[in-house]
Amino acid sequence: MTTINARPGIPAAATARPAAPVSGGAPATAVLDPVRLVKQHKWLLLIAIIVGAGVGFAANTILARTSPSYSAQVIYRASPPIAGVGVPQGVTVDDKELERFLATQARLMVSESVLRAAIQDREVRENTRWIEEFRTSDGVSVDEGRAYRELVKIAAGRPITGTLYMNLSVSAPRREDAQVLANAIHGAYFTALALDSARVNSEEKDPLTKQLNAIQSSINRLEADNRNLFINNGLEGTANQQETEVSEMMQATESLNTAEQQRSALKERQDRLAKQAASPGGRQYSDSQREEAERDSLVVQLQGDLANLQASEAAMAATGKKENHLDVVNLRARIDATREMLEVKRKEALEKVAAAEVDFVDQRLREAEAAVRDTTAKIEALKRKRNEKAVALNQIESNRLQLANLREKEAAINAKLGDINMISELKNSDRIGRVRREQAARLPESLAFPRLEVMLPLGIFGVLGLTLGFIVIRELMDQRVRGPSDMALIPRLRLLGMVPDAEEDPTGIENVETAFKDQPLGAVSESFRQLRAPINKRMVQAGYKTLLVAAGAPESGATSVVANLAMQAAATDQRVLVIDANFRRPGLHKVFKLGEGPGLGDVLAKKATLDQALQQTPFANLTLLSAGTVPTRSVPERLSTESMTQILAEAASKYDLVILDSAPAMVAGDAIALANRVDAVVMVVRALSEKRGYIARLRDQLSDVRAEMLGVVLNGVRGTAGGYLKKNIRTAYEYQSAGND
Repeated sequence: MTTINARPGIPAAATARPAAPVSGGAPATAVLDPVRLVKQHKWLLLIAIIVGAGVGFAANTILARTSPSYSAQVIYRASPPIAGVGVPQGVTVDDKELERFLATQARLMVSESVLRAAIQDREVRENTRWIEEFRTSDGVSVDEGRAYRELVKIAAGRPITGTLYMNLSVSAPRREDAQVLANAIHGAYFTALALDSARVNSEEKDPLTKQLNAIQSSINRLEADNRNLFINNGLEGTANQQETEVSEMMQATESLNTAEQQRSALKERQDRLAKQAASPGGRQYSDSQREEAERDSLVVQLQGDLANLQASEAAMAATGKKENHLDVVNLRARIDATREMLEVKRKEALEKVAAAEVDFVDQRLREAEAAVRDTTAKIEALKRKRNEKAVALNQIESNRLQLANLREKEAAINAKLGDINMISELKNSDRIGRVRREQAARLPESLAFPRLEVMLPLGIFGVLGLTLGFIVIRELMDQRVRGPSDMALIPRLRLLGMVPDAEEDPTGIENVETAFKDQPLGAVSESFRQLRAPINKRMVQAGYKTLLVAAGAPESGATSVVANLAMQAAATDQRVLVIDANFRRPGLHKVFKLGEGPGLGDVLAKKATLDQALQQTPFANLTLLSAGTVPTRSVPERLSTESMTQILAEAASKYDLVILDSAPAMVAGDAIALANRVDAVVMVVRALSEKRGYIARLRDQLSDVRAEMLGVVLNGVRGTAGGYLKKNIRTAYEYQSAGND
């Protein structure tokens, strides 16, 4: 519902709603569509190509007569570095070295010394017209400074990329002069090359020779060191000697192991004997010792004597002698004495056996230890000798590596010296060192400049480039709104939709104001349907009833937008009221073929009520409030009064949608006054009419009013060449037509 100020005198703008969200910022400059520009100006570009071809042909003809230029060329071929002695064939050529060589030679052939020497050539002095320009007043001498500066401009040497070839070219107005100058520069270049080659050979050979002598001296010293190492370390022997040394080491190792085992066993035996001797109960004897003691001669003798006495005692007992018989008593005394003597002698024999065993073990242990020491010393000597030989062999191997390196250097230096000697011998009329002349300068057969195949494209591209530049500059400087892309350049402005120009509609529409009635399936009608969708969505969401359609400039088509939007809304069973608030040039009553008054002006002048001024249009649900009679329209200030606000409130209470048409904002302020009394505003601009700056200013003015600025409608858009509007319109029309066949 439309809201009316509760207190008179307070401007409606004071209760302005916040603006609805609009599109964000856009680029500051226009985005060019190259395809569109080319198609739009294709005939102009075709004319530019034809004119450019004519300019190129004319320039070629004029320059061929006034400034002809013939070019003579000398072609050279550079050889890779010559392989020296000992260098294998098929070695890969160093591309970088070859590139440097070619670049150096190209620079040398047009160096100052070469060019000045060419000027001194007899053929140049006597058989060219070119030299005549530089003769002094006496007609004989030549200003060599001027001639050199000119020769620098017309002579060029360059390597041919990716090949082994070089090119020397000289340009002159006469073909004969170009040939003579090219051959003169060639002769001076080869002379300089020969001198430089000789100097370089001399400078390179001396240090190489000194380096070669030093290398040969080092080779002799290392070979002598190797011979001495062989002799001093016994390395000159055969393989049998080496096997003998290995066998000696193995035998010595086995002997050492045996001696160490013997020493260990004897040491254990010695320890055991020492434990027997140190026993707390006296020396302990082994069974073997006791057996050895029993074999002692005294012990054996006493054992025999004891056995005889015991036999005599047995004989006496057999004869019947009693124990107390004097003979028996004496015999037993002798037996006891012999037995005691036997024990003494047995003990002495055990001690003797034990002492002998200790001495034996000690002696054998000393011998085993001596054997271990001797064998160990022998092994150490063999190892030391072997290590000395290994060190000598390592030194010999190191010397051999040094010798191999020195011999490689010797071979490389000999190869370089061979190259130098070979290059110094490669001198003839067509070759100096690594440079060979493949083609001498010939008499030019055609112009080098100008050339039609060059001048013609240059003329075309030049004129075409200027034409394109003009088109682009004009396109960038044109501030008019031509299509949606131009609208996007205006920040904070939402494009609600666009309406194509009537001529773009395939249905052949005659009256845009009644397009919805006359051609409901046409492109213009369809564009109004698409336009109504976002407007209706926002109006319903916010509960708005009153909508002002404000034109930017005259002929923008606001009346057409009002009429078609109203007819579409009425077709959806909405009760629609159209108010013609354009007091300057009303037109809605003509659209609906109704009377001029009474209307809005009469209601504001209190000469009629709203109900009396309303007129029913031929369309159901659509009512018109015209602008009114001429006298009542002469006071447009009434549009900004409280009466206008009350009229809108009353209309909003009776109708679902109230649409107002007003005078263009460019010629009157009525639209701003009405915008402070309605719910929403839609701005209408015509393509190729309003400029972006004016639309931005009008946007700012409408953004400060009470009503919500819904966006802008771009009217009368033409399908310019290269765009998609024509194709889209045709596709939509064909689709709808096919569906209604």
